[in-house]
Amino acid sequence: MVKKIEKIKSWQIILFSALFLVVLFVGYGSINYARETSARKNGTLQEKVVDVYRFQFKELGYAGGEGLKVFSHDPQLLMETPQAFTSLKFYMESSMHPGEVVLYYSTEKAPGYSEHRRLWATSVDGEPNWYLIETPVKNVTALRLDPTMYIGNELIFGDFIFNREKSFGDFFEITTGRVYELIVYTAIISSCLRWLQEFITKKFE
Repeated sequence: MVKKIEKIKSWQIILFSALFLVVLFVGYGSINYARETSARKNGTLQEKVVDVYRFQFKELGYAGGEGLKVFSHDPQLLMETPQAFTSLKFYMESSMHPGEVVLYYSTEKAPGYSEHRRLWATSVDGEPNWYLIETPVKNVTALRLDPTMYIGNELIFGDFIFNREKSFGDFFEITTGRVYELIVYTAIISSCLRWLQEFITKKFE
């Protein structure tokens, strides 16, 4: 057995690590697809479109013009609405780069907002000024969107689309971020397996 372990090549370890992660990725996507499909069928997960006036404003306000002006480094859009939540796509123009756009969520078991319950928005490719936040289905009681980091930024909002319906393929979308994660985690896992191979070989030689 030790001789067989010793003969395993580095490329075989790397290939095994990559295939293991691909299997995990497919399994994770399949589980999320099943959960979301079930939630839509039983009515707990529903798509809805609202405007910015459904939110409460904090450190945001009107200062002439059609947009909202930011008055501190911590502007917030707040909404208390118990619901199943899986995504938010929204339109936002800003007079300067907004910096990090973050969504915090609260649950019955963990009320309030915490850095452990936050999601980052990403720009939608090919759709200027649209942002997207996605997560596996969560039961939330309240949401808090921090749309920018900078005082004086002026923001114009369009539609907020909650829980947009996704196709089966969306759960297995290959993005630049996921490719990067695959490379990084493949390197980490293969390094650990390589160390384990050397440890076993030396211990039982």
